[in-house]
Amino acid sequence: MLSLLNSLQPRVHANYVFLETWIWMFHYVHARIRVQYQLLSGLNNAPQDCCVQDIIKSMSLPLYQLYTKKYFNNKTKDEIGGLVSNIRNELLKLVTLSEWLDESTRKQAIEKAEAITSYVGYPDALLDDHFLEAYYSKLSVDPQSYLNSMLLLNIFNENQKFSRLHQPSNKVMMVTQSNTMDTNIKYDLIYNTLGIMVATLPKLLFDIDAPKSLNYGGAGMLIANQMIHGLDNEGRKYDKNGNLKNWWTNSTFANYEQKSQCFIKQYEKYNLANLQTKIDGKLTLRENIADNAGVKIAYLAYRALSKGLGPEKNLPGINYTRNQMFWIAFAQLWCTKSQRSYVQPNEHLPEKYRVIGALSNLKEFSEDFKCPINSTMNPSEKCLLW
Repeated sequence: MLSLLNSLQPRVHANYVFLETWIWMFHYVHARIRVQYQLLSGLNNAPQDCCVQDIIKSMSLPLYQLYTKKYFNNKTKDEIGGLVSNIRNELLKLVTLSEWLDESTRKQAIEKAEAITSYVGYPDALLDDHFLEAYYSKLSVDPQSYLNSMLLLNIFNENQKFSRLHQPSNKVMMVTQSNTMDTNIKYDLIYNTLGIMVATLPKLLFDIDAPKSLNYGGAGMLIANQMIHGLDNEGRKYDKNGNLKNWWTNSTFANYEQKSQCFIKQYEKYNLANLQTKIDGKLTLRENIADNAGVKIAYLAYRALSKGLGPEKNLPGINYTRNQMFWIAFAQLWCTKSQRSYVQPNEHLPEKYRVIGALSNLKEFSEDFKCPINSTMNPSEKCLLW
């Protein structure tokens, strides 16, 4: 790309920038012109749909506040906060017991895990109307021109970004970097922060009235999965403050390389009839290890919690133990329908093998379901890192 750009005349650069700007502006101009653009581009979004999408992208905080006030409650936030705390405790125990970490690396891994901050649902300041008034105090819009208003919004948002240079990170600012309706649980390497958005928490993954086994097998596993990324082969490049710094020693890295070979070989053995290419065990390694560690940590956290619980109510018509329900909840996370022509697009495996691969490595799963030794889900040779 650099070679191409250097070979072009400045006028070509200018024309490209102008064309990109011109295409961007079409979305916000008068309806008569926009209709012509939609005919040319094949797009046919209703004006009101475009307006809502523009607000989500450019002015998400007020929309996020409205959504939060209507659909979220503090009891759920407190429950999720407790779940995060329990997951972290079990992660710290595994770090302490992991023999492949030398003492120097172990110490820094513990410090980083303890330093992980989380925002659950929303930062408290978000519900303060005065905060939003102050945040948008320098924003002005043009009620006569939608295009001018969007230009002013873009200028305002860019100025907000630049004003944060060299300043401590702010959790409310992090909300502006996320899709307001995002249903993911995400770990940010730069901020060493776990973000659990409001839209994640309704009953898709977490239900405050459901048995704890389901919540830990669902939301708990995803939280643990993301936390472990702060300590993995990519997370080792960033310290607890998000600075670019490798905190693994050479011996720890060598141990990791040796243990990771087991996972690479395991996942490359899966025969995917609907996959057009062979599984790349190295490409999927980071996510495969996170799946294995995530479900194990969530299970240990659930087991530790259940010791203090009374008998949990069973779901109607379901004849499984509490522990078995945890594993079923985890498997249902990845219940999906894939096209027959599926091609491996990135570091994630097809969902079916994310379940089989992780559970077949966990003796706790085999114990709870009494899987015979050397059966498909209880091979005698298991891969283990954490």
